[in-house]
Amino acid sequence: MARVTGAVNDRESGKPLDGICEVISMVGLTPVSLSRHEFGNGRFVLEVPATARLQVRVPGYQPLTRSVFFDSPPLLNMTLNMHAAELIDWSTFEQIRTLLQNVVLQFELSKER
Repeated sequence: MARVTGAVNDRESGKPLDGICEVISMVGLTPVSLSRHEFGNGRFVLEVPATARLQVRVPGYQPLTRSVFFDSPPLLNMTLNMHAAELIDWSTFEQIRTLLQNVVLQFELSKER
């Protein structure tokens, strides 16, 4: 599981937005909704599967989807730069667990056209 803090703002003004965050799991190429959460003042904190994607929806704005792993630079960099020897070192997995407890995702939404 991952603890995700999300920040949702208007791309142009930076104004915090209110809306819904949907937690999505991919089953093959098919997105499956796991849960939906309302948020206010541009912030949310959720416990989600580490493989989840989060889609933010705000009325009047284009929805935006982020991945817990792929859109978190510390997690992505660690994974992409991992060497074979690190896969058998338990501290590698402890580092990943620690990073998963502090995932920060930015959602800068554009207005619908």
